[in-house]
Amino acid sequence: MLTKLIKEPLFHFICLGCILFAINHVMSSDNDDTQQINIDKTMINQLVTEWQQTHSDPLDQTTLDHLIEQRIKQEVLYREALQLELDKHDPVIRQRLAQKVVMLNDGFTQPAIPAQQDLKAFYNGHKALFKPQPQISFEQIFIDPLQHPNGQQQASQWLTALQQNNDAMVGDSSSLARQYRDITLAGVQRLFGEVFSQQLFAQQAGEWRGPIQSQYGLHLIKISQRLDPPAPEFSQIEDEVALVYQQQQRQQAEQRYYQTLRAQYQLNIAPYSLESR
Repeated sequence: MLTKLIKEPLFHFICLGCILFAINHVMSSDNDDTQQINIDKTMINQLVTEWQQTHSDPLDQTTLDHLIEQRIKQEVLYREALQLELDKHDPVIRQRLAQKVVMLNDGFTQPAIPAQQDLKAFYNGHKALFKPQPQISFEQIFIDPLQHPNGQQQASQWLTALQQNNDAMVGDSSSLARQYRDITLAGVQRLFGEVFSQQLFAQQAGEWRGPIQSQYGLHLIKISQRLDPPAPEFSQIEDEVALVYQQQQRQQAEQRYYQTLRAQYQLNIAPYSLESR
């Protein structure tokens, strides 16, 4: 009886219909799930907490309703963006996702509290990290390129005058000060630019020299004092050493994590050189 039933075309038709119904039910269920947006109590509590952290006035029901609607709007547009695959080729989104992976891994790989002997060894091997920036005191005379097309020639004339008389009335007016005292390398870089700061700190003290170039024009300079303080004793900055040490440990752990992930991929990089462009 069962064998005869299996051979019936009607039985085959019914079975096929059942299979199609089941497939359609599963697909419909999945589609229903993707069309649902659930705002649960946890999310609402998060919205309330975020509001209270950034506002001093109390949260009323109207404002809460607005916050919930804004959250729904964000979710709707987010899902629409995914449907349109807007996340696929956006460098900002790619960078943000990469950062989140690093942050997630960082949360699982917090470095252990270092022993004091490890901190001392780290400090002794990296004293340059803890050494205060050198400071310098100097005078400067500005040569305005708008007033002197041949700035080098004008600078040479004024340099000669200053070497003969330190109080010679030379130089063009500007917003820059004539004298700077105990200014750090970073401070000089902010005011005059990196090229000027490098040339300034390479000069000898005691005489007018130059000209050297800044982002404003040419300058004659005279260094009156240098301060190159040594690194503080370990006992004075132990907490700072610990912070730097742990930061370096995290960076090394991040690099190891990246190399582990990278090894899982087959890399195909096309031959390329700037000269072949």
